[in-house]
Amino acid sequence: MKASALPGDPPRPLWPTRRWWLALLVLLVLAGGLRFTGYNFSLPYIDHPDEPNQFLAARLVLDQGTSRSIGKHSYPPGIVALHYLFVRYWQDPAQPPSIVTGPVRLIAISASLLSIALLALLGYHGAGPPAGLIAAGIASVTPWLVDHSRFATADSFATLFSLLALWLTLAGVQYRRRGWTTWAGHALMLAVLFKYQALFLTPLVLLAPLLAGASWRRVVAGNALRLALFLAWLFLLTPALEAGEDSPIRNWRQVTTLTPAALLQAPLANLGNMLAILDLRLLAPGWAGLALLLTGRARHGWRRPAALYLLLAALAVYAGVGLFGEQPLRLLLTSTLLLVTLSGIGWAQWTTLVIERAAALATPRDVTAATAIVFVFLLLALPSLQRSLTNAYEHTLPDRRNDLAAWADTTLPSGRHIATVENHKTLNRDWGGYPGVTTFNFAGQYHLGERPLADWRADGVDFAILPWRDYAVWLDDDPQGYLAETTLLKAWPPSEAHRGPSMVVLALRTPTQLQPAGESQLGSIRLLGHDLDLGAARPGATLSFRLYWQADAPTDGDYVVFNHLLDADGVLVAQVDGPPLPDTRRGTSAWDDPQETLISREFRLQLPEDLAAGEYRLVTGWYRRDTGQRLLAPDGSDHLTLVTLSLE
Repeated sequence: MKASALPGDPPRPLWPTRRWWLALLVLLVLAGGLRFTGYNFSLPYIDHPDEPNQFLAARLVLDQGTSRSIGKHSYPPGIVALHYLFVRYWQDPAQPPSIVTGPVRLIAISASLLSIALLALLGYHGAGPPAGLIAAGIASVTPWLVDHSRFATADSFATLFSLLALWLTLAGVQYRRRGWTTWAGHALMLAVLFKYQALFLTPLVLLAPLLAGASWRRVVAGNALRLALFLAWLFLLTPALEAGEDSPIRNWRQVTTLTPAALLQAPLANLGNMLAILDLRLLAPGWAGLALLLTGRARHGWRRPAALYLLLAALAVYAGVGLFGEQPLRLLLTSTLLLVTLSGIGWAQWTTLVIERAAALATPRDVTAATAIVFVFLLLALPSLQRSLTNAYEHTLPDRRNDLAAWADTTLPSGRHIATVENHKTLNRDWGGYPGVTTFNFAGQYHLGERPLADWRADGVDFAILPWRDYAVWLDDDPQGYLAETTLLKAWPPSEAHRGPSMVVLALRTPTQLQPAGESQLGSIRLLGHDLDLGAARPGATLSFRLYWQADAPTDGDYVVFNHLLDADGVLVAQVDGPPLPDTRRGTSAWDDPQETLISREFRLQLPEDLAAGEYRLVTGWYRRDTGQRLLAPDGSDHLTLVTLSLE
């Protein structure tokens, strides 16, 4: 089917050839391989701050009918509605949000691939087959686009429907498909459901059909009416703008607080952020070709209206978002992809110029010229492809925060902890996807060195998760003595085989009494000390204490602890036995880190009421429940003496 009668329309079919589709399929396979690889990165820990927001909003809507408590009731409902479906029909409330996050990520990646296909079609209708394929190729390998496409957020969906609205409008006008422009309005509505910023495309989607002639006014009026009814439903009949001081859409109110200086600085800052994540070596030649096209210094002027339309669309979103200050790059995703499409059109312009130049020679060399352009493009694309391959590989690596969560769940008792931003939600089920059963209360996002240890202890803080870099500084210079007054429980030093931060966990306590070095070894386990307070030692009292260990190697089975109180004749008068750690899931056969310090559960030794005066020894040791076998000291003894009690 040939293009119809609009003046200046390109003489090409509505749909590309089969070979073009096959080439696009190859690009989509490449793009999908880069994006689907590592789609479940970091799970069950949820890395992106917005991913758990959508899950929690859906959970609250299901349980309470509104997400007002976390402020999501005034946000576009699209992404929450998608999560709602999975929460309602997929997720057990006892499971962490990562059960939902993985499937939504798969859908988001699929949306990003469809966006690449739409870029190709926009390029095709804007400047011919090469433009679309080049634009799709750039979008397929750009590292930031690859990285961002894996998140279960609204950005991929808003961009998909925005590009769909633009393509339906452009193709509908070019090929006199009135129904397509109506569907473009529906696509814009879907985009708004995911991001309100899509409304900035409204003039370009609604008014562009007027270029097809006065007979299209009724189509434009109908599309405008449908969009108005949709917006009335969205903003008046749904909770999108609930009454209340905290409810109006904050991003839409923010414009009233910006100063004129900020209004000028924000677009520049956003532009700088956009350019920083793009490979200018790959895109700049295309933009140079686009400049030739738009300034009228090149032939094929039929390409100019479509290129100008896409440029205006990119500027509309960019300028609209910029009204509210410097914004995250993800809000500018639509503008970024449109810039990629425009670069593809510019590359096609260069291709045409080179081919025409070669054809003007005595011996036409158009195939050679086209091959040369493709070779240059591929050469410039290689660095981006390499970085995207590296990005895909890095997303397959295990995340250190999952190691921290699994270790804490089976090793530490419940307690309050502080952490810096890298781990502020690692042990939080709802926000970080923590899958464990041990509860850890978060005392706040702090650095341990912000306050004296006495203050942290007074606030009931038991543990601190410290970045490795800060811990390394204290190893060299610790004038306040933080390391001397805390216990290093576990360290995860820098590793290229892992994702996530390097870190250490410190307990804000130390043994009150250290075990003598020559009297500390039982099997592969070394007793570092204990925190028994002898001030409470009297008949009928209960002695509470913890033991501190390190293990040179795992044991041959799981051993439990015995703590025996012996009189002067070695007769047992009281005892308390049990598993070593607060949680029974991690036995001594899994004590596999010689640098790790393990703090026991709180043992409570009940002294008999009729305990006679005299000296008693509290000894500790290990035995296997199944065989009765004990761990032995180098001298053959099966126990260590903790303290000697003198009762009067």
